[in-house]
Amino acid sequence: MKHHARGVQEQEWLQTLKSKALCFVPLALLGLVAWAVLLLRSDQGLLKIAHGLQSSNEAHHSPQGVSRMENPYWAQFHETLVQEVEVAKERGVELVFYGDSITESWRGTNTGQYWEPFAKTPEVFAKHYSSMSTGVYAISGDTTGNLLWRVHHGEGLRGLGRSPQAVVVLIGTNDLFHQPNLDDVQAVAANVSTGATEVVEVILEQAPGAQVLLLGLLPRGDPAVEPPTLQPCRFTAPIEAANERLQAYAASRKRVNFVDCGHLFVEKHKESGEVELIGELMPDVLHPSAQGMDLLAQCLQPHLRQAGINPTTRRLRSL
Repeated sequence: MKHHARGVQEQEWLQTLKSKALCFVPLALLGLVAWAVLLLRSDQGLLKIAHGLQSSNEAHHSPQGVSRMENPYWAQFHETLVQEVEVAKERGVELVFYGDSITESWRGTNTGQYWEPFAKTPEVFAKHYSSMSTGVYAISGDTTGNLLWRVHHGEGLRGLGRSPQAVVVLIGTNDLFHQPNLDDVQAVAANVSTGATEVVEVILEQAPGAQVLLLGLLPRGDPAVEPPTLQPCRFTAPIEAANERLQAYAASRKRVNFVDCGHLFVEKHKESGEVELIGELMPDVLHPSAQGMDLLAQCLQPHLRQAGINPTTRRLRSL
């Protein structure tokens, strides 16, 4: 009898445990859904989506590139840019910018959404380029493979009544997140530079009258070290090696000029001899501030003039 009673008690206890577990599972799932929604809608979440939800194999992309259409924010913004390109085909465009979040900062947005850290940058863009027709086709978090996909799927320049005079391309820093071993400097540099030059080749074919200004990857810091502005960091050698390859490529191609503006963002301390990123120019050690983007635009000016573009720069109130 005692064994029977104990067995009944154990069955009742297991049944109670199962009931509580069944109640807990939906609550846990609901919590996960709520967390995901908050992540998607928060500013920080947008950055995490931009940088974290891509395949580590994207550096080795297909000839058509790699889509991010599974990200609803990216997909929606891509469609917006496709529409802008269609308008440009009708009206014409003189100067085009392609890239990732650094270039998208010209619009003051992150994946098409207003982004406070970029709020002052559109004013800098207007200062330098308001006298001409322009297009900024850039999405935060994009790798070279993502941009390649976009120029093949609606954001390319084929079909314009007249080719733009210049196309500025800055892409590749996000590819560094998807490399299996940053210490293999030449392999990383080859992956990044190959992806960037594939984009340029498509642009040259789609816009036969355009001069392409291929920007070197900007220096960046490492949030995992202290201070994060310290140079060199784990990204420095791959960036420098990739830029050497991009420069060699540009020298071998007509209508492509390599432009390296990275030196503007670093300084060497006289006392310690240490080299660091300049904090006010790159406050998050990745994206230039409005002041940094102003320097980038100034760096581009002589190369744009060589391409036949002479923008009228107006005065800008203090940043």
